[in-house]
Amino acid sequence: MNLIIKAIFYALCGSIFGLILDAVGSLSVWFEMRVHIWQILFFSIFIWVLAGVFIIKIYPSILYILEILFVIVCAIFDRFHTIYFDIKEIVDFGFSFEIFYLAIATATIAINLTIWRYYGRK
Repeated sequence: MNLIIKAIFYALCGSIFGLILDAVGSLSVWFEMRVHIWQILFFSIFIWVLAGVFIIKIYPSILYILEILFVIVCAIFDRFHTIYFDIKEIVDFGFSFEIFYLAIATATIAINLTIWRYYGRK
């Protein structure tokens, strides 16, 4: 069971890292037209899960570092709304953008609190 929790944690870190790569990659029209966001996300998640579970130990604080880096990169390149549209493109359940935006924000807060509670008190 511990391996499954680690894999989910590394998949979350990989998805945030993939969104950072997408925010930087979307600055180039050539790159954005040839590489789709789902390819970047799946490759990033795959590499992070492989590295985290089988190769190296990644500390839980890396999630918070990646989130801070994500906010900084999106603020510098003004890519906040682009990222949400990219996520909505990958996982489209037919919701409006406002509901999807609220769901992503709520899920992010819940995941952060869960990880802080699970790892922060040890």
